[in-house]
Amino acid sequence: MVESVNTCHIDEASCSAWGSEMNGVNRQGFNAGPIDRFMRLQHAEFILAVLAFGLCTAMILNFSGTHVNSSDFIHVVSTRWKFIVFFSAIFAVGGWWTARTWRHLWRCGRSSWERLVYDYGVRLFGFSTAIGLIFILSWLGWTSDSGTLFGPMMIAGALAGVFFGVPVALHLGYFWGSIFAAVVNAQHDSKLEVGEPPHLR
Repeated sequence: MVESVNTCHIDEASCSAWGSEMNGVNRQGFNAGPIDRFMRLQHAEFILAVLAFGLCTAMILNFSGTHVNSSDFIHVVSTRWKFIVFFSAIFAVGGWWTARTWRHLWRCGRSSWERLVYDYGVRLFGFSTAIGLIFILSWLGWTSDSGTLFGPMMIAGALAGVFFGVPVALHLGYFWGSIFAAVVNAQHDSKLEVGEPPHLR
């Protein structure tokens, strides 16, 4: 079942006050609505793990010359299946980790401490870092392919950025937000911080 938007379970008056401020809070970080809706699907972790496994497998097979004829395909699969399964399984774990991290950290702050951690830390700094990592890893792969557009290393770099860079960046954003909240002495608010911080509306 898709997780409820409001998981904070605070009293009705506080929820109304918090809801009236949501538009201003949302502007403090990226919303990424389509991505968020996908990540909140019931089996998002499994779906992304299967997708990552399939994309990695397709990439390896495509750049192994299996598209030439069926005999080449059978030869590559029979001789390299362990290699294919090993790396595809690693990317599947990355896909699962990406969805898991997103569902856990992509939230909206209610108190000053949560806003610094989730709105500024995760949804602004973390998301910006994730986009940067995807581009950097894709560029590094492109240079490794001697400037060939959508070569094997460029595609591998892009996949690594999505399935490993994103969760690392979001955790980094959470860490940065927590440190910054401590530096500016932002305090927890026990009246607002009840239960998990809510997802974006």
